[in-house]
Amino acid sequence: MVRMQPRARHPRRLRRRLALTKAHIVLLLFAGVALVATGCGGDHAKPAPPVVPSDRTVKANMVEALARPPQVIIFGGSRALRFEPSYIEKKTGLTGFNAAFSNGRAEDAWAWTNYLHHQFPHTRLRFFWPLQVEAFREQGLAFGLIQDKRFSRYFPADFLAEQSRRLPQNASQLPANHDLATDTYGPDGALLHNRYDIRLEKGGKLSTALDWSIRTMAERYAKYPVIIDPRARAYFERTLGLMNKLEATPVLVLMPIQPRALRAIEPLGWSERHRVVVAYLRSLQKRYRFVFFDFSDLRSVGGDPKQYYDGVHMWVQNTRKVIDAVLARDPHAFD
Repeated sequence: MVRMQPRARHPRRLRRRLALTKAHIVLLLFAGVALVATGCGGDHAKPAPPVVPSDRTVKANMVEALARPPQVIIFGGSRALRFEPSYIEKKTGLTGFNAAFSNGRAEDAWAWTNYLHHQFPHTRLRFFWPLQVEAFREQGLAFGLIQDKRFSRYFPADFLAEQSRRLPQNASQLPANHDLATDTYGPDGALLHNRYDIRLEKGGKLSTALDWSIRTMAERYAKYPVIIDPRARAYFERTLGLMNKLEATPVLVLMPIQPRALRAIEPLGWSERHRVVVAYLRSLQKRYRFVFFDFSDLRSVGGDPKQYYDGVHMWVQNTRKVIDAVLARDPHAFD
């Protein structure tokens, strides 16, 4: 019998809103697509290329619908999507917003730090930034950052022109965006339900998901060299500098990996990447103010190995353990 997540993982008041929130996100997405398309301008005789639906646009529209300014911003990739601003507020009294994205990178944090400061110039922003050792590999700019003028304005024109060549030119080239089709978010940006939950509800087993994760990471480590990409480094450091300028001391953590998966990938290239990334982050503490915790080992946060969707994506109960561990080690981390 497959062990499902306990019902407590979605508070009752949020479970009642899942369908309504999904509908709101669809509306926000189409509103954002219309905003991006309208802002493109250009030759009216030639049809504009299709706009790629993006979680960056969805969440920006959600930010602009907030009743209160967020005080703690959660960055990161898909591994950070389940962090709950409501849990941070419960522990600290500070409001928040989850601005993590599928495949989120330093360029996202750069654009979003600028964007959020522009939206809330009188709010003192704090930042919680979960990372993983793969966060610094070479990768193209997210389509949402290219197409949405709320973010593209924070990048050089020549860089945008170069990255824009990757955009789909017709409907047949549009990516599938399976995540957006199944994602359900709370109004604070936290992911409540997605394809991982659907897989569990259909009887998916953690052991199978772990096999897939180990195989996928092994293939990735064999393909990409052990380096920190220069552009990722530049935007990461630029973002830290901007956060410090805004009087913020961000909290950075390396995310816990499911123990069986970690044991399998350590000799396949993870350990070397981990060593390089940790050394890099520690070197930056000479120039930038930030708090850093290496929580790669799940035992460091007292997490449950069974509360994972796969080798790296945690259930919400484990994300709470990460927040608890941060505050236990530094009670003033978000002050």
